[in-house]
Amino acid sequence: MRRLPRWTFYLRILEILLLIALVVVALPWMAAILISPKLLSHDDFVQYWAAGWLNIHGQNPYDPDRILALEHSTGHHWEMPLMMWNPPWTLALAMPFALLPYPIARTVWFFVGLSVTMWCLDRVRRMMSPFPHWWVWIAGFTFFPILDTLRLGQFALWILVGLTGAFFWMDRHPLLAGGMASLLTIKPHNTYLILPALGI
Repeated sequence: MRRLPRWTFYLRILEILLLIALVVVALPWMAAILISPKLLSHDDFVQYWAAGWLNIHGQNPYDPDRILALEHSTGHHWEMPLMMWNPPWTLALAMPFALLPYPIARTVWFFVGLSVTMWCLDRVRRMMSPFPHWWVWIAGFTFFPILDTLRLGQFALWILVGLTGAFFWMDRHPLLAGGMASLLTIKPHNTYLILPALGI
């Protein structure tokens, strides 16, 4: 196996450091945008954060009064609580983010969503190898449902991860593919036609 020149190693380190610096600089700016009044009027992430916070503190994550109080504390001013009606096991995804203050959690959730979207697009590109690399990226990031899901902070991106991973590893690593497919149970009402097909 041919060794890469030493300068490429240093270049990769420099790229990683620049990426970290970019994220650190972008975090406060992104946090200000993601919790602005314009976006707060349409924000699904707050329901996951509130439910996760209550569950961490030993309280009922489906209590509408406590959910509403927490949502108001983050700057949302709606009269009815936005409830997380996902199955209880979905709390396992929400709780790590609920350990953070809401503005930071919302920002981290956005970057995680962006990262998993890029991961899914890369796996789709590998499965559709005849297509040019740039074609998949353009198609993915101009597809309105993906952009809207990122904007709203929805759980739906994890369904995309589960579906992509299930098909990508189905032939090579069936156990891993099955584990990825379990993410489809986050919203079983949206995936009830896909789950039986994968089972068969």
